Amino acid sequence: MAGNLYEQGYYETGSASVTQGQTVVTGQGTAWSQIVRPADDFGKHVGMPVPIASVDSDTQITLAYPWPGPTQAAAPYRVTFTPYHVAYRQALQEIGQLLSSGNVSALAGLVGASGKFPVFDGAGSMVLEDLSNYAGTGDVKGPASATDNNVALFDGTTGKIIKDGFPVSTFMRTLLDDESAGAARSTLNVDILSGFRNKIINGDFDVWQRGTSFNTPGNGTYVADRWLVAHDAPGTFTVSRNQNQAETLLGSPNYYLSWNQTVSATANYRALIQRIEDVRTLSGKSVTVTFTAYSSAPQTLSISLRQNFGSGGSAPGDLITKTVNVDGITKKFSMTFDLPSVNGKVFGANNNLELLIGMPLSGTFSVSVSRVSLVEGDATAEADPFSPRHIQQELNLCQRYYERGGGLFDSTSFATFVFKVTKRVTPSVVVTPSHGQTGTFTPSAEPGYVMVQAASGQGAVGVTFTADAEL
Repeated sequence: MAGNLYEQGYYETGSASVTQGQTVVTGQGTAWSQIVRPADDFGKHVGMPVPIASVDSDTQITLAYPWPGPTQAAAPYRVTFTPYHVAYRQALQEIGQLLSSGNVSALAGLVGASGKFPVFDGAGSMVLEDLSNYAGTGDVKGPASATDNNVALFDGTTGKIIKDGFPVSTFMRTLLDDESAGAARSTLNVDILSGFRNKIINGDFDVWQRGTSFNTPGNGTYVADRWLVAHDAPGTFTVSRNQNQAETLLGSPNYYLSWNQTVSATANYRALIQRIEDVRTLSGKSVTVTFTAYSSAPQTLSISLRQNFGSGGSAPGDLITKTVNVDGITKKFSMTFDLPSVNGKVFGANNNLELLIGMPLSGTFSVSVSRVSLVEGDATAEADPFSPRHIQQELNLCQRYYERGGGLFDSTSFATFVFKVTKRVTPSVVVTPSHGQTGTFTPSAEPGYVMVQAASGQGAVGVTFTADAEL
């Protein structure tokens, strides 16, 4: 078909649309990419042939300059083929322009020789170089035989890889094959060396300064240190510390937290929450939440992260939520989240990153949780990214936010109690008489200490205090 068309000298199948003053021509029922070439003419049908600059598709061509003829829509047209000798001359001109840099002639002017290769030494200029100047002396040779999984070594004299080296252990092959930092850490077993990698404090529920059992605690009440409960319909429930005796939980922690809902109440939200100081923590990064859990009956838990920008700051971010199904078998759950960047946000007082472990919203249930961690990156390949800390470290971290203390002093003077750990901010201090004493005690606190004054005339008095600097 194409041969007959070229003998005919033109192509006019289908119809064409073009606007006066424009260069794009649109075809209807055309096959331009198969037949038409750049430099062919469009417009002979109205006596105004215009060279074609490009053939864009079967149904679109672009003219070399704006169409001078009348606007037409889906009307007859004609493409006149350029004679072959004209097209060839144009192609040769283009080739000549490409070769005008002198690079090809420079290469053609070299006489090849063994062990030589061409190198540019300037624009449009080449010389032959000796391969040995770049490859060292002697031929590159391998050993006559080699051992599986051995490393090839450089020879110190020639600089060539010619020796069968030492074996690579299974451990090293596994490490080299690890696809992520989390998998590499698991292979190296370095969790214990990176305890502050975990952004969760008291994730093993070892520290309970406020008590170890709470009956239907109110919304926003702290239970285990750094952990608070949130709900809008409590029903009846207890949150308590339970000892791990069977060692069935991952990492064999000493304790786990149990939420035992004995009287149902349908809620819109019901969660165990930890607020991590500084909303910039891990912002813009991929993170992994890992924990162990089991339930007396199959239940669904929701795991969420949220960026709170604090009082006077930007509005809180959206909850990022995933769900897990728990049952009577203790299991490890691990999931990744992508935290948004906080660029451009306004940071207010008490800003934080919030981890929420959402409990069932209705019915009765008993859910136990332990070994909670939040780490940077994808740690789902790790056996346990928890990274335990010494119990004293964990207690000190908790005491940055809450501390119990007390002592004896003479009521005729002030007593100054230095906190074991400087608080995050000036804490709210509550002073309570001890040893059966009564009276009014006035605290004056700073982040590092509290001063207590008792009513005069009581002699030696004893007090306990709590200092609360939670988020």
